Amino acid sequence: MKTLFLDLETFSDVPITNGTYAYAERAEVLLVAWAWGDDPVSVWDTADPDVWEDWAKPKLQSMLDDADETVIHAKSDFDPVVLRKRGMRVDPAKITNTSVLALQHSLPAGLDELCRVLHVPFDLAKDKAGKKLIQLFTKPLGKNRKLRRATRETHPAEWEAFKVYAASDITSMREVL
Repeated sequence: MKTLFLDLETFSDVPITNGTYAYAERAEVLLVAWAWGDDPVSVWDTADPDVWEDWAKPKLQSMLDDADETVIHAKSDFDPVVLRKRGMRVDPAKITNTSVLALQHSLPAGLDELCRVLHVPFDLAKDKAGKKLIQLFTKPLGKNRKLRRATRETHPAEWEAFKVYAASDITSMREVL
């Protein structure tokens, strides 16, 4: 069975608290972290809309079509919804959501807490430092700031750390599954 582990990092000026569908309407895919089964994790930097449309989107669609199973971790159907809003086909029958599986076993839905409860080794667990990077890159910075949005150009060192964080989510998902 070909299992694709997948995690997106996105930006939207719509708060996620407005709901997944409202957020996804305006979401941009910044990073795509993925791995086939136990293969090494890859992270695509797709913050450039041309890279997303011309290269990453068709390649990812091919991978989704080829996968027998796509594993995500989200408290909702976040990644598939974002991809569908970006015009991609995502077969719901192929999705395995490790967050939903955790809830079915009375375990916490959050990946960081799930890793802690399941005693996932530190080097394989969710990167807790990633929360600051999520706050920095995935939403507007605030009305009282000169800079409205952090990008790889404005924060290059943090962007590299953001890519490492994205890869760590795949590693954690594999462990909790």
